[in-house]
Amino acid sequence: MDFILDDVKELLKQEKGDPIILERIKRAAEQDEVISVYERNYVDDLAKKFIRPQHVQPEETPNQPSLQPVAVNADDEFEKFYEQKPILKSKRSKTKKLIFGVAILILAIILITAVVYFGILGTFSAMLPTPSIPDTDTPIPASGLSVQSDFSSYSSGDIISISGISVNSGKITLSIINGDDTIWEEEISPRADQSYSTLLIAGGPSWESKGSYTIKAVQGSITEEISFDFR
Repeated sequence: MDFILDDVKELLKQEKGDPIILERIKRAAEQDEVISVYERNYVDDLAKKFIRPQHVQPEETPNQPSLQPVAVNADDEFEKFYEQKPILKSKRSKTKKLIFGVAILILAIILITAVVYFGILGTFSAMLPTPSIPDTDTPIPASGLSVQSDFSSYSSGDIISISGISVNSGKITLSIINGDDTIWEEEISPRADQSYSTLLIAGGPSWESKGSYTIKAVQGSITEEISFDFR
């Protein structure tokens, strides 16, 4: 392809041959498109004549057929060649569709992995087991807001159930704190029976160290906290 491109450029520079045909061949070579045998022969014949002329030309004999070039309508030849372009275009279109489909599949796998790894439940919380409703006989602090977890310790990947009761009005902001960092937060409203509950998955980038973590429930100016161990 490089040799053809070099010859075409030199022929255009010397103004030899049909510039329209040579420009088409030049553009095809630069874009790595298919170059027909006719195009290759056309460039090769011109290159032998004007760029790499032979020092010894064979003499014609009476029995030897004439080597004079036959007049060919270049436009007709190119029309026959470029009629095959839709086939090439169709193959490229199928390839693009296949690549696009693979890219969509990879993106879906990445999104699903992120949801599982980072513990982003959000709209998926309905798919998890229904959290247990706290016992109404559990003593309620004087503040009117209680918070508890189903276990006192968890490992990475465990489901944490947080629940409680509130006799106050207004939404409750639940959060998990590791040192000075808030690694999880959710806003929830109490049910008609004054109970509330939610679920989350332990583990993720912010759960970097084992030890004691704090669950904080805030409702207006009221704050209640409990702790659990993370292994």
